Amino acid sequence: MLPLVFPLSFGSDVFVQTNTPRGRLQGFVHDNPVTHLVGTVPGLLVGGPVEFHLLVTPAWMAGLLVVFVPLALRAYVRRA
Repeated sequence: MLPLVFPLSFGSDVFVQTNTPRGRLQGFVHDNPVTHLVGTVPGLLVGGPVEFHLLVTPAWMAGLLVVFVPLALRAYVRRA
C-alpha cells in the first residue's frame, strides 16, 4: 500500500500549492484524489466552494474500489 499512498500524498497539494510544480507533474497534482479530498477541508471550515471537490472525491474513491477490490480478492483467493 505504501508505494501507492506515498506518491499520492506527496504529489498532492498537502505540502505545496497546486501551481508550484511544473509540466506534467502539475497535471498529476491537479487531478490527484488526495488534492480533491484536501480541498474540501478549507471550504468546510472557513467557507468557500466545496461542491466540485465533494463530487470528485467519491468518484475517485469508487474508481479505486472498482480497480483494487477485485485485485485484492484475487490475491486472497490464490493465497487461501
